[in-house]
Amino acid sequence: MPDTNKTNRLVSNALIFNEKDELMVVKRAEKSGNGLLGVPGDKVEPGETPAEALIREVREETGLDVISYAFFDRVNFEAIGMDVTVYIADTTGSIKLNPRECESYDFISVDLLDIEKFYNPEPALVKALFEKISFYLKCKNELKNLTRKKNIFFTDRGNTSIRLALMLAKNMGKTKVIIQDQGGWLTYEQYPEKLGFELIRMKTDHGLILFDVLKRLIDKDYVLLMNSMPGYITLQNDLDEIQDICTKKGALLINDVSGSIGEDVAKYGSIILGSFGRWKPVNIEYGGFIAFDSNEHKKFVSENFDKEVIPFYKDLYGKLLELDNRREFFTKTNAKIKADLNEMDIIHKESPGINVIIRYSEDLEKERLINYCTKNNYEHTECPRYIRVLDNAISIEVKRI
Repeated sequence: MPDTNKTNRLVSNALIFNEKDELMVVKRAEKSGNGLLGVPGDKVEPGETPAEALIREVREETGLDVISYAFFDRVNFEAIGMDVTVYIADTTGSIKLNPRECESYDFISVDLLDIEKFYNPEPALVKALFEKISFYLKCKNELKNLTRKKNIFFTDRGNTSIRLALMLAKNMGKTKVIIQDQGGWLTYEQYPEKLGFELIRMKTDHGLILFDVLKRLIDKDYVLLMNSMPGYITLQNDLDEIQDICTKKGALLINDVSGSIGEDVAKYGSIILGSFGRWKPVNIEYGGFIAFDSNEHKKFVSENFDKEVIPFYKDLYGKLLELDNRREFFTKTNAKIKADLNEMDIIHKESPGINVIIRYSEDLEKERLINYCTKNNYEHTECPRYIRVLDNAISIEVKRI
């Protein structure tokens, strides 16, 4: 009978990339690894966590110090009784291989790796792991282009990204958070108060920031947490000017681009974040990201994020490739609805957006709008709602189509 009490051997492995996104590959010494290729890492010692083992093993094998890391995947090699936790690791220092462990190293493009030369106890699992790594790198580079940021950190959801961004702001000494008085997201109000910030709701033009109001309010103690497509009905243009105001005042701009991703306004902000949740332009119903230039920001976020993100990168990459077509569909649908209801009181009528929100002043107008939605199979929500507008209105939820 099999030994049901037997526990698998625990191993931690490191994915270390250079500036070209090439993966560090080591050739194992004959005595310890039969001369096969692998990545840095080895067994978790008693009393260690997998993350602690990661840091120790990378230093022992390569001479490098891990300065930040993020969970990537967990692989169970049942045939040999081994559970491997895989991390993405950022390192510092000079490479100095331990000759008892590694004979040589190289940095190689993941798509050019010969998996047959790797330690490969279960080929299908190893192949699947490297496919996930390849899609991860593709997603990271797409988001770098979409945000113009150097560092992309993936999370389990958009709300997690918001919380991490505010924790980072708190660590930078910020004490007050400004949010739009409408057109934002639910956790814009919840998280600042939970984290001990003073919360200021700034008067806007149905979500659009008014420069004179912003200039009067903001200073070096402030965070501006904003949705650059408020209510999904319009784009906050002139974000370069908003960024300039924040920079001159010493304030921190956090730009939520969940709705605006793919537009130029998604490229502004000290910190940029977004959600890939349900009904978003990039909609895989899971995951989010946070982007910034600073490596210190990346270190802080990695130290304060303790969840294991499901490797969703293949699905995400497919959705990112479809983004232009999806935005074009939203634009055409938005324009059709505005043309159909041209004589009604459409908020931000001339501005590009996704949803269409129409004010009403009497019940007959409201009934007409609801009937229009029913006839055309459009979902709708009723306002006032903080995440849309504070008027009596019907929001036609184009983003749900």
